[in-house]
Amino acid sequence: MGEFDIVIIGAGPAGTTAAWHLAESGLKIALLDKKRFPRDKVCGDALSGNTIFELKKLEEKGLNLSFFEEAVKAYPVDGLSFFSPKGI
Repeated sequence: MGEFDIVIIGAGPAGTTAAWHLAESGLKIALLDKKRFPRDKVCGDALSGNTIFELKKLEEKGLNLSFFEEAVKAYPVDGLSFFSPKGI
């Protein structure tokens, strides 16, 4: 492999975005994940509404997001509640 300035464990949305920004600043980054990509992962199904704005910024910097489908209809969300399996 070689030497890296930073090693990021977890190539989900947060890890990938952090790696992208750090690499842009000239650092040598290793981005590791325990699973193979592409894969279905629930956390990617529940991104906040502001995520699209961050993705567009990354796309402007050269990230290829052509694999995302554009939604024909969008529905506003007025609130969100999370509950544990025990209902609390």
